[in-house]
Amino acid sequence: MPSAKKQIAKTNSQLLNALEEHLSTLVPMLAGLQSGDAAHVKDIATKLRLLICGSSGQQGLLWDLSEKVKARDTFQIRYAKIDANNHFVTRGLQVFDSHKLANAPGTPIPLREVSLREHISSHEIAFIDGVGLTYRELIKEMAEHSGTAHETPGISREMAKANAIRVGDVQPFVPLVDRVSRWTLDFGEIVIQQAVDLGYSRRRPAATPPPEINLESIRFTYPMDGPKIESNRNARTIVVELSTSDFTRAKKQAAPVTFPPITVGDVVFAFQATRRGRLRLSAIGLDIPNFAYEGAVNTDARSMVMVAVTWQGFNIRVFVNGQQVSGMASA
Repeated sequence: MPSAKKQIAKTNSQLLNALEEHLSTLVPMLAGLQSGDAAHVKDIATKLRLLICGSSGQQGLLWDLSEKVKARDTFQIRYAKIDANNHFVTRGLQVFDSHKLANAPGTPIPLREVSLREHISSHEIAFIDGVGLTYRELIKEMAEHSGTAHETPGISREMAKANAIRVGDVQPFVPLVDRVSRWTLDFGEIVIQQAVDLGYSRRRPAATPPPEINLESIRFTYPMDGPKIESNRNARTIVVELSTSDFTRAKKQAAPVTFPPITVGDVVFAFQATRRGRLRLSAIGLDIPNFAYEGAVNTDARSMVMVAVTWQGFNIRVFVNGQQVSGMASA
């Protein structure tokens, strides 16, 4: 086997220039995702793997350069950890976004400073079949099995389970990738500006992402496709957050507001704020045909309504803001 070729080291200025290039090319990928083409997730995951995940003993270009220019990577969020096995509602969880829950307007969870690098690498952000995944694990899984550098013949069981879930037209991990991309762009610009203060001459304008939109609410012309398997658990749970402002608007305009449906395997859940400002939930594919629930929602005390549905055969339970409103009494 021939020996490895000797490499010529890049200067810090050249590495910073490379960072500018990577950040700049990440922006149109996010715009492409917003245009309704989910294929851009492959490019985004590959780019994020290079910048914030690393491989082959390297920690990621962004972290390398942040250490060189001594840029602080702390930012403020509402930070919460979820024990997916400690509560009836969260056992067998299928869809969850702990960041979205903790940072919903009006949440009692206080803001705190956290390390972006540590948050990406260690905080469990999504739960698939009760198994937690960090941002880093999610990005590496996508980049190494379905990215632009590698398109392997298969994917992990966790990602196959995630592929069986859709919120609107997208799998639940797509908005998570969009979010961490924006954090990467923000911190990347902080690193570059810190380098400028130390004498670096930047070559490109600041990499500014397109305005953030709810990806779950747009129509994807080209959605993602991949292996899908259903959960092995008998009891399964979904959780969805709905804005109370939509319930107020539905009542004021006397016209219903329909939220993006959630698909789990062959089961489809539909959510609606009725013209009376009530919550209507319906589902097809459960053991109870045409299952439905309708009830009042308190729009005064909260800015978000958290709805959880857990099902096992004919035992279907609905929870609104942590209170059971339909189904058999909890054990």
